[in-house]
Amino acid sequence: MEPASVWKERWESATLPMARQYMELAIQKQSLVCLAADRPTMKELNDLLDAVHPSIVALKTHVDMVDDWTPKGWGAFCKKANDLGLLIFEDRKFADIGKISEKQMLGLYDIASWSDLVTAHLISGPDIVDGLQAAWEGKGRIGGVLLLAQM
Repeated sequence: MEPASVWKERWESATLPMARQYMELAIQKQSLVCLAADRPTMKELNDLLDAVHPSIVALKTHVDMVDDWTPKGWGAFCKKANDLGLLIFEDRKFADIGKISEKQMLGLYDIASWSDLVTAHLISGPDIVDGLQAAWEGKGRIGGVLLLAQM
């Protein structure tokens, strides 16, 4: 099946690369599911990934909630998820101005190097999206921002 025949007008009007990537993965996996992976250890995250990867398109994470997080362990987890055809969606809820949000994406967890999607509030203005995109661009990657209207 081709994305254009399944998604029709949505495919035609999708101008963002991440939107098209999601639609293509959804067709390949025959799923629209994004699973919340709120697990406190790397072992539990990897076990969850092993159990559900055939049935989901994206895994929603909270990297700062992983008690035994290390750059190496997280990198291996993200590589495994990508190799299994999953998007990684960091539910960070960025809310600062663009330059600060860009720095947060490049900070301790280096979110820009592994996340495909992030969440953000528009309370600080529209330049937050520019800042997040700049972080991905600096890593030579594309990403998508899901804007939150309310919690």
